[in-house]
Amino acid sequence: MGNIFFDFELVKTVEVDGERIFSVSGKLTVGVVDGVRIIGTGALFQEIFLGKVERIEMNVAPATLKIRRPLRNVSDNLISRITHKETMISSFWKLLKKQGFGEDGDLLVNGLANIIPVRVGSNRLMVGARWCANKKRDEGWFFGASFIGKGVWPPGVQIISR
Repeated sequence: MGNIFFDFELVKTVEVDGERIFSVSGKLTVGVVDGVRIIGTGALFQEIFLGKVERIEMNVAPATLKIRRPLRNVSDNLISRITHKETMISSFWKLLKKQGFGEDGDLLVNGLANIIPVRVGSNRLMVGARWCANKKRDEGWFFGASFIGKGVWPPGVQIISR
């Protein structure tokens, strides 16, 4: 099988501050929140993160995030093998706040996905954010989610994990 780490390049590591309390539905809604413009969310993302049950992350510790890119098409099962710890959405939000309107920075703003592995209860998911810039009035971040085991990701996307 070989060394799976050869399938990925480490782009950089980034330090993010912790968060005492973080409301997923309070931040990741369509519109501009804390300087981040969100233009849409996918159906599964809405169901899991914006549904009837409030998703709250509490006492999230500061983290060192690794940003990697696959060198070939990779399954999200393979991604989950190299990202041993799930990433908190509040940590992802810290990166988004630096690029809320598509500015250059650590996240991709070229239409390719920035992906984080997340656990919600017993479910393991990949959450992705893409900067969409088709028309000036429609520019913003779009969030989606998929259960691990169903996705294949192309070279060029970014995987962000602890």
